[in-house]
Parts: sequence; C-alpha cells; structure tokens
Amino acid sequence: FLISADILAQGGAKVFKGDANPEPLGAALDLNVRLNYLVSKQFSVFVKGNNLLGNEYQLFLNYPVRGLQVMGGLTYVF
Repeated sequence: FLISADILAQGGAKVFKGDANPEPLGAALDLNVRLNYLVSKQFSVFVKGNNLLGNEYQLFLNYPVRGLQVMGGLTYVF
C-alpha cells in the first residue's frame, strides 16, 4: 500500500470587485488523500479523495471549488 495526503491552506488573498477597495477572499482549507495498492510491478489500483472536509471556498474570485470528490481507477504500466 502507498498512502499520500496533502493539505491546502490559504488565506489573506484580496480581490477587486470593480472599485478601488480590495475585499478579502475567504480562507481555504482542503484535505486530499490517495491510496494505491500495488498488485504487481505493472498493475495497481487506486482510490483518491479530494476536499474530504467538504469545505466551500474560492481559490479565485467567482470560481468555487467542487465539494467532496472520490475517484478510483486502475493503473497498468507496460
């Protein structure tokens, strides 16, 4: 098994919404985890979870991130 995790934490960004006064963009906290199972040297199975905390935030103005996401798949190396 191979396990990897990462945390994204961002805050303090300011945006302009048409006037000269910048407004703060909300803070962001995102937890991602990936689990790989190596069946052989050529074949593996994985499951990946993004935004496991289900937080709603924007990395950029008017571009919200997606909620909880889970993806799985197979990898074959030839």
